[in-house]
This record gives sequence, C-alpha cells and structure tokens, in this order.
Amino acid sequence: MTGESNKNIPSKSVINYESEFVDSTLAYNSSLDVFAEYMAYRGTSIICTIGPACANVETLVEMIDAGMDIARFNFSHGTHDDHKRMMDLVRAASKKSCTSRPIALALDTKGPEIRTGLNKDGANITLVKDEKIFLTTDDTYKEQST
Repeated sequence: MTGESNKNIPSKSVINYESEFVDSTLAYNSSLDVFAEYMAYRGTSIICTIGPACANVETLVEMIDAGMDIARFNFSHGTHDDHKRMMDLVRAASKKSCTSRPIALALDTKGPEIRTGLNKDGANITLVKDEKIFLTTDDTYKEQST
C-alpha cells in the first residue's frame, strides 16, 4: 500500500469516542478503529529537578516540550529567593511552551526545617480541588492552621 491513496482509511484526526462508553474490556477492544490515530496516554509523570543548569526560560521550554510534567525544587540547596525566581521561570516557560498541560511544582523540603503545624482546635481540614492553599514558615501560625 506504499505510495497509494486509500479513501477507505479514516483521517488521522477522526477519534472514535464510541469506544469510551462501553461496559466491558471486550466491548471496548471490539469498538476500536485500527486505522484511527493512537491517542497516547502516559500513566506516569516526568519529574525534573530544577537547578542552575536550566536557569533560563529557553531550556525550561525545551524540557516541557520534551515531556516534563513536574518541576522539582530541592530546598536542601539554594535560598528561598533562588527557588522563587526559578518557579517564576518555570511559569514563564510553561506559557511559552507548545503544550497546554499544566506543569506542577514540587517542593522537596530539607528535613526538619519545614514542617506542618497543628490545626486550630484540632480541627480536620479537607482539601478541595481548585481551592487555593497557603503555606507559610511563619511561627505565628504553628498551632493556628485552618
């Protein structure tokens, strides 16, 4: 079939959504179109430790375009201001990259220096999707988390 045009083969832009709404694995496999474009799904994330070697937007854009999902910041090295500057660079690179997926920021704290405090009156806290949370190292809030 090399070099031939076959009008019976669907365009690569055609996506078979029917296969997403079936009751069993057999039904799913039977409904797939072998000529449809493969929709790549990566079940793991690529985590990259950010440091001086990639301290510019261009390198970070390349890393994001190559598949980086999570930018890791090692707080055992550098100052908080250094890490803040690097986080700003990651955000800028994320906006310039050719992908629309969000880039997560992972803060790897250095041992006992940063710890969670106690909740005010022993209350339970429920994290809600898309709700902002605020982290602080201010000792005033050590036993006043809400």
